[in-house]
Amino acid sequence: MNDDIERLDRERWSSGEPSETGDLRREWSVDRTECRITYCFADASALSAIVAREVAAAERLGYQLEWKTYEHDQLSDLPVALRGAGFEAEPVEAVLVRTEPLVNPPRADAPAVRVVTDPDADLADLIAIWQATGRRGIDQAVDTLRVQLRECAVSVHIAYSGGEPASCGRLHYGTTPAFAELAGGSTVPGLRCHGLYTELVYSRLAEAFSRLRTAVYVDALPTSAPILRGRGFRHVTDTRPYSYTPASMP
Repeated sequence: MNDDIERLDRERWSSGEPSETGDLRREWSVDRTECRITYCFADASALSAIVAREVAAAERLGYQLEWKTYEHDQLSDLPVALRGAGFEAEPVEAVLVRTEPLVNPPRADAPAVRVVTDPDADLADLIAIWQATGRRGIDQAVDTLRVQLRECAVSVHIAYSGGEPASCGRLHYGTTPAFAELAGGSTVPGLRCHGLYTELVYSRLAEAFSRLRTAVYVDALPTSAPILRGRGFRHVTDTRPYSYTPASMP
């Protein structure tokens, strides 16, 4: 196992809450209506029972459940168990990492980027981008984000075009030393392919390395993975989320 995977797995195992039996880790939304399972440590013979247990809990308590599988875990029976329990497979994402600090100065023509770290900050520009890109559950997302900002676990970067909010992305600080993660990249339709996504990647990398986070990870879809590889990121593993919605939820 290489250093990139070991670092990733330490973060997966240390984040969230352990299950009652210690066989997996759960991350919760602020209102506990969403749960994400990020790590499962179990024998193949126990997987079906563990999946059934988690589905039963989601049905009983009424929360959305996501299970992130990772190729290097070598739990080949887990996707089968998840599909058999009614989970839907989401697209495969490449887990990438960059460990080299930025050396190039900002471009003179780079778009303006506002960095939000204050939990009481005005988030209207971020909300406008989310609305323009069709994001759902915005009120809940804002509540969660403010809690994360209060805990100094995240910063929000917003890029502007012509003075208007155009693109956004988050930088999450992990619970383990050196670890940071890019997430939540969104650009207003009509302003894509203008370098805004790349600028926000660079602005978040600069912040991460300035705060001694020397390994910056990102889960990338096929549309963004080539861009990131061309900017110093390397492949670590692949991940595939599986989602489950209880029958009791609308």
